[in-house]
Amino acid sequence: MTDDTTMRAFEADMRSVDRRINTILFVFLGIALPLAFLYEQSSLKTGILDLFLGVLTVSVVFGLVIATAKAKGRIYKKYSLLCPHCGKTPYALFAVTAMRTGICPRCKKEMSAQQTHTEDIGES
Repeated sequence: MTDDTTMRAFEADMRSVDRRINTILFVFLGIALPLAFLYEQSSLKTGILDLFLGVLTVSVVFGLVIATAKAKGRIYKKYSLLCPHCGKTPYALFAVTAMRTGICPRCKKEMSAQQTHTEDIGES
């Protein structure tokens, strides 16, 4: 099991990513919505411009989803423990559970460094 300071740092990092992505999304929406309204009122409507604006909007939203996944993946990797038994890190979705319980979600064994250290001493 991890200590409270590590969990608090992990949760603070996750909130930081969420705030950063939300800020980028709100800035994009703050710019895109007034421009979309002005575009609808103008006489510049063409099929190719409609297509371009649609692709641009979908690309930005998709890019934000990918950026969120990568940023959270880096945080999971930063705080995840390497399992001494199976030698793997927990999957990203199970990183929080692994941090809270200290149990590897892959092999279901204890991930703590103390147990690994005592096992190494016992084997010598």
